[in-house]
Amino acid sequence: MEQKLQYQELQAAIDTLPPEQGLAIRLKYVEDMTLQEIAAQFGVQPKVIKSRIHDGTVKLRKNCLERMDDP
Repeated sequence: MEQKLQYQELQAAIDTLPPEQGLAIRLKYVEDMTLQEIAAQFGVQPKVIKSRIHDGTVKLRKNCLERMDDP
């Protein structure tokens, strides 16, 4: 049950990201697609997808840390 709640919280946090970052993260980690597969779907270079995933995960970490600081 706790794992399901954590998954739902993560999904909600991903929903707060810009769409191109959130979708790239979902395709990489939920759908288990490669950077090349995701890049082909978006019509961009794999390095663009890697950057979107990196930027999105940085934002997720920052949001998580901010929530931990809130009383």
